[in-house]
Amino acid sequence: MNATDETGRWDLRGTMSTNNGSVRDNNVFVWNAGDAQGGAVDVIKDFVVWDAELPGNGPKGDRLDIRALLEGYTPGDPLSNWLQFSTETINDMANSTRIDIDTNGFANLGGDVQTIWFEGVSLGSDLNVLLAGPHAGFIVLP
Repeated sequence: MNATDETGRWDLRGTMSTNNGSVRDNNVFVWNAGDAQGGAVDVIKDFVVWDAELPGNGPKGDRLDIRALLEGYTPGDPLSNWLQFSTETINDMANSTRIDIDTNGFANLGGDVQTIWFEGVSLGSDLNVLLAGPHAGFIVLP
């Protein structure tokens, strides 16, 4: 795993699995309640987006567990109230994805914003497309 977390907040759970002869690094990046306090920025390198349709058995890619950051989120609520995706450049890596997570929703005042960068990985900006189909499960939700 190649990620930066200058504050040592992450609880990263990684496994290695063999799918059709190739080794795939499967990590779950976990943020805990309070990790976004004061606004936090984390950069993940060599991220492989979860894809349930990849061949082989077992986990297929990396995932984000941001459940503890989504204060007040109820299953079925529009995730766009808490998450914003954009494609930008970071560390001279074009087509990097930036996710901003407002802990109490962008419509409410007083929440902290956690920013997560996926260096060199373009996830697009359409949250509905990203969370449907083969990528369903990419973000672990309550």
